[in-house]
Amino acid sequence: MENLSLIIDVLKENLKRYGRNVFYFPINELSPFDEGVVEDFYLDNEVDYIDSDKGFVFIGSNIFGSGVCVSIKNNDFGHVYYYDNEYRASWDNEQFERFGNKNEKINNYIKNRSKLNNKSGFDDYYYIADSLSEFFQLCKIYEGDNSSTIDDESDESIYEAIENCDINYLGEFLKANPRWKSKFDFTLAEIASSTGKLDTLKYLLEQGASPGRCLKFARNNNKLDIVDYLTSIGIE
Repeated sequence: MENLSLIIDVLKENLKRYGRNVFYFPINELSPFDEGVVEDFYLDNEVDYIDSDKGFVFIGSNIFGSGVCVSIKNNDFGHVYYYDNEYRASWDNEQFERFGNKNEKINNYIKNRSKLNNKSGFDDYYYIADSLSEFFQLCKIYEGDNSSTIDDESDESIYEAIENCDINYLGEFLKANPRWKSKFDFTLAEIASSTGKLDTLKYLLEQGASPGRCLKFARNNNKLDIVDYLTSIGIE
C-alpha cells in the first residue's frame, strides 16, 4: 500500500531525529487517560497492524496493549490516535471506581462522557495530533531510573515467558537478574499483573517478588481476577 509506505517512511524519519525511546504524550480530546505512552514502534509493512474496517494503521504499542495509530482514511489521512484496547468507553462508573489512581482528567471524563457525541463507532480511538511530525513534537521522553537493562531480544523472551508462565525460564532469569526492570521501570510481577497473567504473578510472588504496583496496574487495566487475588492475600 502506497499510503502505508508513506507512513512508515515518515515514522523512520522522526525516529532518527528523536530516537527509539519510551514516550509520554497528551491526548487532545476528552478521554479516560491521564496521558498516553508508547514503548515499541513497528517499522515494517505488516498488514497485521492495519485495522482496515476503521481505517487505521498501528505504528506502536505499550505493555498494556494500547497503541498509537495513524488514520489512512481519505478525509482524515495522517491524523494520529491512541487506541484503548480495554474499551474504557464501555465501562460503567463502578468499573472506573476500581481504579487505584483516578486523577482530574479521568474524573472529568467520567463526569462529562455522557455529553460526548458518538464518534462514528470509534469510541476506542482518541485524537492526539494532525500528523506524525506534530505527534513527536508533543512527546516527552521517559527518563526513569532503570536499575538493570538487557538487550531487546532477551526482553522479548521475558514477555513470552510471562505470557506462557514459563517458570523454568523465569526462575533462572530471576536468579541472574534479581533487580531487573523493563525500560519503562516495570518489574516482572508488575508486567504479569498489568497483562492479566494470574498464574505467572502467583509464581513470581511465591519466589519472593515484591507486589510493588501490581494492584494499581491491575485496576488500571481492568484485570479483575488479579485485583481479587491480590486483595485476597492482603495487598492493598
